[in-house]
Amino acid sequence: AAGGEGVAVKKKKKPKPPPRPKTDAEKFAALMEAEEWEKAAHFAATSPSQELRTRETVVAFQAAKATDGGKPPVLRYFGALLALKGGLTHDEGVALATPMVAQGQLPLLQRWIGEGRLRPSEQLADVLCDAERGGPAAALPMYREAGVDEKATLCLVETGDLEALREESRKEDPASKPDWLALLGRLCAARGARRARPLLDALYALPPPPTPPDDPTDALEVASYNIELAHAPPPMPPLEAIVGTLLDHGGLPLATE
Repeated sequence: AAGGEGVAVKKKKKPKPPPRPKTDAEKFAALMEAEEWEKAAHFAATSPSQELRTRETVVAFQAAKATDGGKPPVLRYFGALLALKGGLTHDEGVALATPMVAQGQLPLLQRWIGEGRLRPSEQLADVLCDAERGGPAAALPMYREAGVDEKATLCLVETGDLEALREESRKEDPASKPDWLALLGRLCAARGARRARPLLDALYALPPPPTPPDDPTDALEVASYNIELAHAPPPMPPLEAIVGTLLDHGGLPLATE
């Protein structure tokens, strides 16, 4: 440069890159940390990527506690999910049904299932079946749809529907009849003796077996007796056998009534 004077050259600073956009998971975590339960529930249910509709999200809401004594965060989340048109995923439905059954809200669950908000499955049927009143009847069609015949049969046993059990038995063999004592044992082993009350009531109400003809040489009486016997339900098992089965499965209260 002329005159020997140096010319200072300023270096241009590189512009800072824009901040990285937060992921849906990060936004959700921030809302949960701030205890913005309503916003977090709505965001998790409606986030565009739908990446938050996972079991982990349900667990996060289950673990969260409302500090103001208001609605539990997990119920806020399920409320946001139920407002959606598509209904709940399988995991969400099972997670929602479990506390509702414990709180005796089976009728509301059945309504939502009928409306398509919860997806029928064997796992959901397992949850419904735990309901003391109406659970097995609610679970039965789901088990049948899922092809879980053993659990479907146990639902019939638990409800004490003897006629339906006879029909099931005849499907395999028209001459077959159910073994009431064996079914009682299966129910007690799978569900506990305390769930056997409806079955016991149904067994105690069974009519006595047909009376044999007075004259075994009377062909008409014998034929009539055999027809009646073929169509009659199996008689109630001996009381001693019923009591023994109950005692084998911890059913002392029922056995001593």
